[in-house]
Amino acid sequence: MLERTIPLPDTKGRIDHLAVDLADRRLFVVEIANGTVDAIDLDTGKVIGRIVGLAEQQGVAWLPAEHELVVAFGDGSVHFYGTDLRELARIDLGNDADNVRVDPRNAHVLVGYGKGGLATIDAASGRTLSVRSTCGDADDLFLVRGHVLLICGTGYVEVIAANGDSVRVQTASGARTGLYVPELDRLFVAVPARGRPAAILAYRLNLSPS
Repeated sequence: MLERTIPLPDTKGRIDHLAVDLADRRLFVVEIANGTVDAIDLDTGKVIGRIVGLAEQQGVAWLPAEHELVVAFGDGSVHFYGTDLRELARIDLGNDADNVRVDPRNAHVLVGYGKGGLATIDAASGRTLSVRSTCGDADDLFLVRGHVLLICGTGYVEVIAANGDSVRVQTASGARTGLYVPELDRLFVAVPARGRPAAILAYRLNLSPS
């Protein structure tokens, strides 16, 4: 049942990722075609802040301990904004920074970028802790019991443990969209119809905490 519709004034074109600040009940909306990121008050349903003048803003995540917003950009940069949406810092990774996830155990920010790059950034210091290559064309990534799961369009799920060891599980070419469901402990991977029937692959995970 639809509860309400929240208008987005002066917004045109494609909308990309979303993030939420639970403490202050704000929803962040990446309006990629509009060159903006909006902050919406979830109680009033009103836009209460906007970052403007952006280009190719894509992935977004909220850091609750630091009270900062992380936004990844198509030029490979990652920007940090304060609770007032003023820019605090910038890190350059290379190109096409997109997916952003926050490890709640240590406030590390994981960013997928380029053709299979994965960077780990320490939010407290702003330092890039590590950079590694992965299976490439990753559209989704998930954190599960200390492991990183990357859904790669090259036809694999790459599983990276905390110690850096990794294994690749074969899926299908073009299968770059997935969903991890904690309640089921299952990973679902969508396979597009490209000379074969479309399908959903369901994986049972066997991951010990790392």
